[in-house]
Amino acid sequence: MRGNMTRFLVAPAIALAMLIGIACAPAADPTATTAPAAAPAATQAPAATAAPVETKVRPVAVVATPAKNPNAQTGGIFRYLNNSYPADFAVWEGAVGSIINGLAPSNDTLLEFNAWEEGKGGELLPNIAYDWWTNEDGTEWTFAITEGVKFHDGTDLTCADAQFMLDVIRNEQDATGDELRKSPRALYAKRVTGTSCADDYHLKVTSDAPLPSLPVALGLGNFVLLPKATFEGKLDTLLDNIGPGAGPFVVEEVIPGEQITMKRNANYWNQPYPYMDEYRYINSGSTAAMQAAYRVGRGERGTLPATVRPELVADGTMTQALPLIRHGGMGIQANWTREPWNDPRFSLALKCAIDSDKLIQTAQDGDAWESPMFPLAEIPGGTDWGLTKAEWKAIHPCHGPSTEANIEERQDIARGLMEEMGYSASNPARPYTYLWSSFVVPRWPPILEDLNKVYIEPETEVLETGAAYQANNNGEFDFNIWGFITARHDPDHWLYEQFYSTSDRNYGKYTNPELDALIDKQSVTLDPTERKKVVKEISTLLLTDNVKIWAYWFMDTTVVPAWVKDYYNISPSNQNTTAKLTRVWIDQAVLSEKGDAPN
Repeated sequence: MRGNMTRFLVAPAIALAMLIGIACAPAADPTATTAPAAAPAATQAPAATAAPVETKVRPVAVVATPAKNPNAQTGGIFRYLNNSYPADFAVWEGAVGSIINGLAPSNDTLLEFNAWEEGKGGELLPNIAYDWWTNEDGTEWTFAITEGVKFHDGTDLTCADAQFMLDVIRNEQDATGDELRKSPRALYAKRVTGTSCADDYHLKVTSDAPLPSLPVALGLGNFVLLPKATFEGKLDTLLDNIGPGAGPFVVEEVIPGEQITMKRNANYWNQPYPYMDEYRYINSGSTAAMQAAYRVGRGERGTLPATVRPELVADGTMTQALPLIRHGGMGIQANWTREPWNDPRFSLALKCAIDSDKLIQTAQDGDAWESPMFPLAEIPGGTDWGLTKAEWKAIHPCHGPSTEANIEERQDIARGLMEEMGYSASNPARPYTYLWSSFVVPRWPPILEDLNKVYIEPETEVLETGAAYQANNNGEFDFNIWGFITARHDPDHWLYEQFYSTSDRNYGKYTNPELDALIDKQSVTLDPTERKKVVKEISTLLLTDNVKIWAYWFMDTTVVPAWVKDYYNISPSNQNTTAKLTRVWIDQAVLSEKGDAPN
């Protein structure tokens, strides 16, 4: 067993791609020893050949993670206020934030992102896997798993469970032939060609070509560890059971549609965490009700409109996190399998019609950014994976920030495209879309206003989250409007999940062999500079064809009550890290002064 279960910290996840070069040259395992020299005797038998030493290539140095906060207090309850309830609990099948983030405290992953220090959410940390390395050509990864970790049902977590997780996700079924309903991460995980357990605590993962992004993927909340003994041959029970996981909180009570209550896991492998006694996932019923409760201090996590936040931050009731781009945004996408909506002119007309700045100001309280498919490096929390603003604007007159364009001219272009397709003010296009009740409905009026200006008058109906997600998967729309929150610590997982021709989450079913080849190419490109060039090619192609029209990217302006401490790196795509609440604690004195303590 690892002594004191020591934790480690690694450099930014982007460096995981740097498997070749002088700084990362393979070295012998530091525990290896040199065989003693043979005695010089004429009759001595030939010296035995020393056993080959495994080459361990680690892309970056491993250093200690910060120590626990000496001021942290134990006890308290964390109330996660939401405006909806998970449609089910099948985290391996799901892509909705209420499933992944809301249930995170009960789950754990092999690796995680840094929720231990402010502003370092892009750093990858060991977690249940305390070490990992690859061979010289990057085609075999080994993950060393901490001994003594137990699931909530008391069974030991071993390599077999980690292997089960990865195999079910990539194969969309288990060894018995029992199938998942869907597996959004399958296409990415199919880059893995084999898994094995060298022993109970060493998982080996192989691929035909280098897979530098694998550690990053295994830190995401989609890849939670669940017990093989419980779910093999019974994958349908994932729908109704939260775990048993291996996370810091154990499920105590589920009131369907209303509340999930979890208690501190006294046997959590990473002691002394967690600090808090209880976690409650509360469905407030509506955005208005949730925000009202949050505003008066009846919750530790929720949302507030921009008109309220400054007031509460100024009086010390709330603490403002640094405004960072979240790892997702609002996208609009045509169904490329339905005529006439698969006509590229229709997608371009959608792009030209939408005034993103108006949408941001009127429906998003100004809390968003205009960017292409990767947030621009020029904005806070942006990324350098994608295009620069100049490169984005060069794609077409309808690309680039709407604040730097003449919207009337863009909408003139859209009207011309629709007229070419045979539509006009007297004969408008009537594509069908659904309005996801808790997300799209409040954002719909400014979108509809813009669409009507270019002869598009959609037929609509309102669906709840679960039904909308199912409609997306089934392609039951002419165009859709959806919120996409997916990690960008590394683009590999995201590109396969969102855009590859055969992916479950390529909801519009845009199919392009050239695009698929480029996604495959970037996935195996080890040199970061060369890889970014390929990703830029992908961005340019997707934006040229308007495969997914980014209306805006979310700005992370989350505020938390002043009594919530050490709540860092709140981007939802840290998923099973900050959302696990492992290190978060409650200052009871501040809660008594400024909040409404729970019963």
